[in-house]
Amino acid sequence: MRGVIGLATMIMFAANASAQGGMSGMSGMSGMAAPTQAPLPNGWHFRTDSPRESPDAISFGATATGLHVSAGRSHAIYWNDANNAAGAFAISGTFTQTKAPAMGHPEAYGIFWGGSALTTDKVTYLYFVIRGDGKYLVVHRADATTTHIITDWTASSAINAQDASGKQVNQLEVRAGADSVRFFANGKAVAAYDSGVATSGIYGFRVGHALDIIVEGFTKK
Repeated sequence: MRGVIGLATMIMFAANASAQGGMSGMSGMSGMAAPTQAPLPNGWHFRTDSPRESPDAISFGATATGLHVSAGRSHAIYWNDANNAAGAFAISGTFTQTKAPAMGHPEAYGIFWGGSALTTDKVTYLYFVIRGDGKYLVVHRADATTTHIITDWTASSAINAQDASGKQVNQLEVRAGADSVRFFANGKAVAAYDSGVATSGIYGFRVGHALDIIVEGFTKK
């Protein structure tokens, strides 16, 4: 696990570097959570990263044990308005990538937290995601068109890589305390940051395009 790093400092550095062209951020036009598919699981919503990504390409439904997303060609976040975290909390769930991404290269999925204004251009949240090659990424979304990379893709021995069939199973967790945010995979530490930023807000999960993901035991303590 890396040493504890100042999260607020990392966000500020990433924002400044991105503005100066010195760090590659990720940007896109505002997406809208307005699917026309069959009814979503009770209380749940999703939002694509860009209006160019059709929400109709996404299949999102409940299973006997959790939630199932077939992402099509869209990157999106998924949340329930009742899922709000404040103070000290731990958000966790078991994520199963059922097969290798259809696009032929690794795609990311994981947990987001600290969400606000999720259906507007002022959307903001942080996310911790992994991909099939056993690497993780930490990002701050500042608004509908701006993201700041806090930790770029980094390998972690705590993360189970996908097997020969393309299947990958990991239990992911985000723990927020009074002064830190820590990430875990399969009960093992991945990274830690001094907080220094607001972590309260809506939480949910994120799934990249071309992925088929089952989420089970998604809870907050």
